[in-house]
Amino acid sequence: MFCSQTLIDSCDITKKHNEVGDVFNFISSIINIIGASCKRKKVIREKQYARIIEGLENREIYSRRGLNQETSLRRYGDTHWGSHYVTIIRLLVMFSSILDVLKIIRENGMNSEQRTKAVVLTDIMESFNFVFMLPCLRMILAVTNEFSQALQRKDQDIENVVSLLKTSKERFKMMRE
Repeated sequence: MFCSQTLIDSCDITKKHNEVGDVFNFISSIINIIGASCKRKKVIREKQYARIIEGLENREIYSRRGLNQETSLRRYGDTHWGSHYVTIIRLLVMFSSILDVLKIIRENGMNSEQRTKAVVLTDIMESFNFVFMLPCLRMILAVTNEFSQALQRKDQDIENVVSLLKTSKERFKMMRE
């Protein structure tokens, strides 16, 4: 009951706050235009790979087991907020590569509709609101994702869940302040 009520409240938040809903719609459009062709998927994978190699050579990023693995954009599920969290993380990691591919589509798109869509999405991705909202949503969804995963584990007792709920509330309060 509590978990389903939390999801309902989360859906109400996106309905009440159009900017948050708009960000998720823009993310969906970005994923759709990038994932529309195998060629674009290949280009974004190559650009991301080149960025990782360059970062490793310049010692801007470090390598350890499990770090810097190949990632791809994926659509999020309508009912799983954890998938929204993963999508936002991947979008942040691949931000520059996505912009590069959108710029390629702007110049070489198959038709004017694709080119126009790429222009609009590039402008949105480079806007202050979008750049500001992505990390904020990542932080918020990180807390809700952690809480949601704890609720899904069968071995949780009520004390642990209440404790995690209090911790989540404190984290949200700190973010708000």
